[in-house]
Amino acid sequence: MTEDIVVRFVTNTEICKVPSQMKKAFEVAKYQFNSDCDWINTENAFKIAKRLTTKSIIFIANPTEIDDFSMLIQKRKKLYGPLVILYCNKNNMVMPRIKSKPIFSLTLNGLIICCSTMDEERRNNIYNKVEMMGGLFSQALTENVTHLVSAISGSKKYYVAINYNKKIMSPTWVEKLWESVCDYRDPKYNEFPFSEMKCPIFSGCIMSVSGFVSIDKIKLKELIETNGGEYSAKMKKNFCTHLIVLEAKGLLIFNLYIFGVNFFVP
Repeated sequence: MTEDIVVRFVTNTEICKVPSQMKKAFEVAKYQFNSDCDWINTENAFKIAKRLTTKSIIFIANPTEIDDFSMLIQKRKKLYGPLVILYCNKNNMVMPRIKSKPIFSLTLNGLIICCSTMDEERRNNIYNKVEMMGGLFSQALTENVTHLVSAISGSKKYYVAINYNKKIMSPTWVEKLWESVCDYRDPKYNEFPFSEMKCPIFSGCIMSVSGFVSIDKIKLKELIETNGGEYSAKMKKNFCTHLIVLEAKGLLIFNLYIFGVNFFVP
């Protein structure tokens, strides 16, 4: 580190009430940044950010207070979380470069995330969290993408991800990791029961069955719901997405074609 780097830990909380991870990061930073390290509040952080200086200024802040730092983010100031300081110190790493978003952890460092089948607001929320946890995102699902985050199964990207042998995760995966970061835990991306965080194979599917005896219907209902789908006792037009049939024949299949419903034979 160069001598002209200044580190400021930003908090509106009394120092004695600051979380232990912030205090640990402060002690590490004092050593790493030649002791030019101090605590300031949000108001003083904004004043420093507006001031022209030849010194490099790094701000360290709590991710749960991110809404208080909009001006720092807009001016693309170097804003990190204490977990980044601790992670880089532990792994003898250089601090990552800030692009457009602050970095509060390196939980997703080295991962490239793509999203599918979710509304724009949630997708942007996922992308923001990915960047703030040190990951990258890609609009296109290329071979370089490591994980697809999908709300439901069956999209074009979903099948491409299967062909590329990519991991397909639910949005809950990113959201749970972010919750851990906000609790000052430094989770690994695969820390949670990974299978529970994957996008279920029947997610977004509303399925009914036809031609089966009662005991088989019960088994199929359990299988559908266990794998993220919704079971419908009756085949409803403009509601059900799939029908599982014992035999594919005759008028039934014609009607399914008219309804625009996918059908499967187990």
